Amino acid sequence: MTSTTGVSILSNGIDAVAAAQFFDELQSALEEQDIKCVRTSTNIRGMKDDGLTLGLNIASLALSAVSTFVSVISFHLSSSPEYSVLVRRGEYAIKVKSMDHGKLEDAFKTVAGKDSKEPVTLEVEPN
Repeated sequence: MTSTTGVSILSNGIDAVAAAQFFDELQSALEEQDIKCVRTSTNIRGMKDDGLTLGLNIASLALSAVSTFVSVISFHLSSSPEYSVLVRRGEYAIKVKSMDHGKLEDAFKTVAGKDSKEPVTLEVEPN
């Protein structure tokens, strides 16, 4: 993995109200750890329902911040066990169903280390 990577966190098939609340809380928690992120909303073909997809974008995540980033994500998802995460970069993807910090960090580092110019995407979806 390069010293920095772009990261997108997207909802996939999650109710818009629940997703908005989830991303509000997640953005606050990430920014408390000095990880700058921007809220996004878009329609993405291929995502469940081809509907409104809410998310967060992190323009540059330093390698030294990956563990902190994964800790915050794991904590927020562990309080909502009905969600899983698909970690994707280009054609590479790993699905993490249990929000174990180690499993999510391993998946993130494995996918982020793949040779691709695309950002790492975390798709949060219902189990």
